[in-house]
Parts: sequence; C-alpha cells; structure tokens
Amino acid sequence: MKNEKITLESTALEFNKWRERRKAGEAVPDKLWKMVAKIYDHYPHTLLCQKLNLRLAQLKSKGFEPNSQDFISPLADKTEPSPFVHVPSVSTEATVASTPQTELPPIEIHRPDGFKLLFKPSSEQHLATIVQHFIGA
Repeated sequence: MKNEKITLESTALEFNKWRERRKAGEAVPDKLWKMVAKIYDHYPHTLLCQKLNLRLAQLKSKGFEPNSQDFISPLADKTEPSPFVHVPSVSTEATVASTPQTELPPIEIHRPDGFKLLFKPSSEQHLATIVQHFIGA
C-alpha cells in the first residue's frame, strides 16, 4: 500500500480484508484509520459510512467531523423550481352561467422568485382567484 494511491475503493477493500480475518470485538486498526484520514475530506460522511461499513459515531470518535460535502445535495445546482403551483378548486357553476362566452387569452405571470404561471382562465373570477393564490395575497 505504500506506493499506491489511496482511494475510497482501496480503503473499502482493506476494511473488507480486515473484517474477514478479525476477531470479534477487535478494534479497527490504526492503519485503516490513517487511510480514512487521507480520503475523508473528499467524500461525504454518508458515503464513507456506507462504503466502509462504519457508523457515523465511529468516525466522530476518531475525530472525523462532518464536512461541507455532507450538507450539499449533488443536484442542488441542477434543480429548477417546479412549474406546478397548487391552486384550490373554484366552484364555477355560478360564474359559468353569468359569464358571457368571450374567450379570455392565455395569461403568463412571472414572480420575482422565478416561478412562472401560464394558464388559460375560464372566467374573470377564475383569473382573479388564481392570481391571488399565485402571488400569495
């Protein structure tokens, strides 16, 4: 192991080899903890625990504190806000009967937080209700 690059995979392999020949209750050898020390800044604790079959408490007991990668979702910068906004149903029975049959054009509304709403209202009351819910009024 002296000239080999230490990776998560090579560390996991060494942990597995040790587990095959260890005695019950035997502590993880310092050699393995030194390998963990060389890689732990490069991986989230959840991944280290999963691949090395360790508990977070074991890592913490050896001084390995959670790093910034533990709190960043790998998809955080790739996700976009959902284009869907919940709008409660509106009773249209009374409005349909009293609304003239003029067709309203499609409406597109943009909020400062980036959400967009594109819809075709069936009536002016429907339009008002949707806009009020969308802007949070």
